[in-house]
Amino acid sequence: MGGTGNADYERELRSLAPGNLRFLGFVDPARVYRDIDVLVVPSLWHDPLPTTVLEAYQYGLPVIASARGGLPEIVEHGRTGFLFEPDDPAGLQRSIRMFADDRGLAARMRPEVARKAASFTLERMRSEYLDLLMQAVQQAPLTAVHQAA
Repeated sequence: MGGTGNADYERELRSLAPGNLRFLGFVDPARVYRDIDVLVVPSLWHDPLPTTVLEAYQYGLPVIASARGGLPEIVEHGRTGFLFEPDDPAGLQRSIRMFADDRGLAARMRPEVARKAASFTLERMRSEYLDLLMQAVQQAPLTAVHQAA
């Protein structure tokens, strides 16, 4: 596991899986993404936009993620990875098993992952925000906005 956090929480995690996990501390994200085949994001929290998924996509990695928060909006089940219900550990296990049993699955998903990654480039998002802003301005003249304020 990469990263750092609350020392008590780290001790608790270590006690849950003695000998099964390596705790690496801070690790350069580029190194992590180069060294893995698939990213697992087993979030319990309803994170609106987990950037770890977007980072993984930039490296061509499919994602296994819990169906919480914004994850179902950015992980396309069966195309850019798999979603599972976080209250169903067997669902997570099935998704991991799919990649373990089919070593070519991640490579076959890469074109869809690349397509999805392209939708989250800074240039594309900036352009879409500006287009949306221009549409809003055209539909509601500034005089109406000033009167409402």
